[in-house]
Amino acid sequence: MHDDDPLSRRLRALPGHRAPATLLPGVLAAVRRPAPWWSRPWWSWPIAARAAYGLAVCAAGGLALRGGLAIASPGLAVLGAAQQAVGALWALALSPWGWAGQPLQLLVFATAACCGGLAAGLARLALPELAAR
Repeated sequence: MHDDDPLSRRLRALPGHRAPATLLPGVLAAVRRPAPWWSRPWWSWPIAARAAYGLAVCAAGGLALRGGLAIASPGLAVLGAAQQAVGALWALALSPWGWAGQPLQLLVFATAACCGGLAAGLARLALPELAAR
């Protein structure tokens, strides 16, 4: 910002504002007030709250695992065919190139893993009755 700018001159010419007299005592009172237990570090929570939180985390983890297995189960049916295709590609990668085929093997494995995950997700979308199991 330049000092000769008309906006700068107008802003400097404005009167200053004073803080209300209740501002400082209000801020000091808020700083001295103890924080609620849920905003403090976890180890300072009451034991019942820590136990409930631990149970909730374990339950959420169990539900996530169960949901992941439900999502993956339709894809497992597709994996049989994918396994045969990967086996054929693996044999192709091993036979002619030897050491040179290892990057191709890694690519085949990564592709098969991605296809399996994609197949599981698509099966869940297309066949909701499988996802309900």
